[in-house]
Amino acid sequence: MTLAMCLPHVFGTPDIDELSVYMMTSKRWDSVDRLCSNHMKSTPNPIPELAPEPEPEPDNTIQEKLEKFTLNTRGAIDGLFWSMFLAHYGMNEYNRIGLNNGNEEMKEKNKITEYLHSQSTTLLNTFSNYKVTKVFVTDTISDLLTGSRMKWSGLVAMSLYYQANILIVDYDKKIYLPFMVGNALQTYILYRNPLYNKKDRKSISYFVDVAEKIMTLEEISNTMVGLIHYEKPLKGVSTYKSADLETMAEKLDIELDDENGKMLKKQDLYTKILLKCVWE
Repeated sequence: MTLAMCLPHVFGTPDIDELSVYMMTSKRWDSVDRLCSNHMKSTPNPIPELAPEPEPEPDNTIQEKLEKFTLNTRGAIDGLFWSMFLAHYGMNEYNRIGLNNGNEEMKEKNKITEYLHSQSTTLLNTFSNYKVTKVFVTDTISDLLTGSRMKWSGLVAMSLYYQANILIVDYDKKIYLPFMVGNALQTYILYRNPLYNKKDRKSISYFVDVAEKIMTLEEISNTMVGLIHYEKPLKGVSTYKSADLETMAEKLDIELDDENGKMLKKQDLYTKILLKCVWE
């Protein structure tokens, strides 16, 4: 075999007709189109269309959030006391001692009363946002040891003993009762259950938010009205500026105008706010 036979194009370019077998003519394009069309028809499962993205779920109601993210003492006779016990000692300890454990309840209340006896009222009064007098301490101790259900004054004692800020929140009315101490180490937030039924032993009286999952202390103070006292929610009208009352009214969703569209007088606005802030 000669070298010319092995390398036929080294000494010259090939004729254009020799390359026609490699060209993509219109005839070959038609053939490719027919092959693609037949293949698509024979494909049993074409690629499905993407499903539309699901619509976002609506935000949970406050009641659903409370039931989902908080703890409670369902079935407790003294819901206020046991909710505070749960907040301070945790769910494991609450479950360990059992529901409505009278011995543990009296043991805890005795610790609180012993603490009140051991401290001077001057010192206690310095720490608390409530006025703590000897008469107040005597009455509170009596209520703790003899009452079947703890009164609001018991929370003053608990806040001092636990060194904790305690907020009782009424979300529907946008008000809260603060029991604050100057040496607080923690904050406990209890939400009143608007669906609480006193006649139902299994009804939940308070939801305990131990990690501020529903609202933070700052959010509560910025969007709700903090009451002065559980017996007297507001100070006298003369202690408030008109701007202060207007801010409170906005938080409580109270109209600033009367039925004639005129701005309410200061006393009238104060009265409306006061009625909305009654702690029942």
